Amino acid sequence: MKMIKEILGFELCSKTSDDLIEDFKKNNESWKICIIEGGLIQNFGGEAGKVYNTLTTSFDIRTRLFRDTESYLSSRSVFVEKLIFVLSEMYEKQVSKLKKISLQNFRVDISKIYISNNIDQDIKSLINTIKTFFESKAKPMKPFFIHNSWIIEKEKKELLNGVREIATERLQLARLKGNFLQKSRNPISLSFHFLHPHPFGKDLRLDNFTSSDSFDFNPEPAKRAGLMRQFVERNGNSNKFKIGRSNNETSLDDLVYQKEAAKLFNED
Repeated sequence: MKMIKEILGFELCSKTSDDLIEDFKKNNESWKICIIEGGLIQNFGGEAGKVYNTLTTSFDIRTRLFRDTESYLSSRSVFVEKLIFVLSEMYEKQVSKLKKISLQNFRVDISKIYISNNIDQDIKSLINTIKTFFESKAKPMKPFFIHNSWIIEKEKKELLNGVREIATERLQLARLKGNFLQKSRNPISLSFHFLHPHPFGKDLRLDNFTSSDSFDFNPEPAKRAGLMRQFVERNGNSNKFKIGRSNNETSLDDLVYQKEAAKLFNED
């Protein structure tokens, strides 16, 4: 007896599923025409949700005698999948059409932008406006039974790629006509350098000495011409250290500059 009920339930549920799908296609001919002609169905998400609830409720009513069978559960699952497929196909076409409308609006709006030094900022603002327009219109198109948003994300990505391409063409055309010169964004660095004429004192081999310079004469032939340097001690006294002087007499910690470099060699 249970087997017979399962068979009858399968036949009735399958037929009910097919009939409801066909009735929906016939009764919603206006939707089909609207989509073919490239129109947008007002509040498609809400209307599609109503269709889904109405048809699933109708299926449950017609097959209520077999609700306790496995045939009912499997047939209802198949019916719901078919219904979602049909409505999702319409939904995808609606979002795709919205993308085309958004692109068309962007072409019209960008042609009205006055070419100036701020054209790049104006175009960025227009791109954000078109993006907001698409998102606001696409949100009510999504029926409640579609849980993922990959369709909207896909079409939005294609929309942004399209508007950026149009914007690039617009800017290139403006540059070719000489109406727009892109602002340079290269940073500018300014540096000031001062080269001290004698940072380590005068070198007898390279610089001419005058009568005001202190000479350090070493009787050894190999050391008669040597390097003479002038440092300023930390206490402010200026001293000249000659090559022949012992390194132990002066601490290296005191050999630091304390005065302006240009005045170092003006002292005795």
